[in-house]
Amino acid sequence: MNVTFRLVWLIDTLMSRKSLSFEEISDLWSRNTFLNNGSRLPRSTFSDWVREIRDLFGIRIEYDRSNLQKYVITNLDEMRDNTTANWIINSISVCNTLSQYKDMKDRVIIEDIPSGQPHLDTIINAMRDCHPIQIEYHNFRRDDHKLHTLQPSFVKLFERRWYVSAFSVENNEQRVYSLDRIKSITVLTDSSYTYDPKVQSHDAIYDRCTGIFTSDNKPVEIVFRTSKLQAKYLTSLPLHQSQKIVRQTQIKTTFSIMVAPTIDLNRKFLSLGANVEIISPKWYRQEIREECARMAKMYKILR
Repeated sequence: MNVTFRLVWLIDTLMSRKSLSFEEISDLWSRNTFLNNGSRLPRSTFSDWVREIRDLFGIRIEYDRSNLQKYVITNLDEMRDNTTANWIINSISVCNTLSQYKDMKDRVIIEDIPSGQPHLDTIINAMRDCHPIQIEYHNFRRDDHKLHTLQPSFVKLFERRWYVSAFSVENNEQRVYSLDRIKSITVLTDSSYTYDPKVQSHDAIYDRCTGIFTSDNKPVEIVFRTSKLQAKYLTSLPLHQSQKIVRQTQIKTTFSIMVAPTIDLNRKFLSLGANVEIISPKWYRQEIREECARMAKMYKILR
């Protein structure tokens, strides 16, 4: 079994139980029938895992003498901020869990992700080595295929599709491409590029947007009102990191976010139907209102 699965098991075990002695960890390891054959965990192997977890995920597992001589994760806050490491850990953790319950495969349903994953490894390797890529891309809007030379910045999973955000050499700007529309890909190993995280990282690009599409427009404060029930969902899963509650009553909750509106944000608001009302700015309220009117006309609600 891949050692990464074992590392994630140790992270999961400590996160779920907060603190454990080495003897307790070894005992739990001996009872894991998926990753282990019943043997106890050697202390030298445990020390190796602790070091590899620190190097691979940036997670520090340390011996806490003040806590009944138990091991704890000492940088949980930093860990939660590392979205890439969290995604890797969560994905492997789910795989570990499901592999232990193969007899339940018809009752644990995972969303399917369309084709595009085969390109993921190629693009990530190109990013690591700072090599440009050339792709043959199918544009749905124009229904044509064209070659694009890209300097990939990062990949992102959004609504069951993998995307790559990259600087387009031909268009001289940052663009987003869906991996399932890439027909062929070539890594240009004889060339290289410089990646600047200050302007090309996910945080730098999506700080003012939500979704997958981006905007060069300045962020504006969007105020919207929701039903009491919908407010609970939006509080547990905010639309954007800038989201905050402006006013709350027994019936309605008013939120605000500071973003540059994009088609993804429009679709999100429209998907909430009558559970959300845009309050301001007036021009954005009118934009959503006009789209609602077009929908109503299509369904023959308005004449």
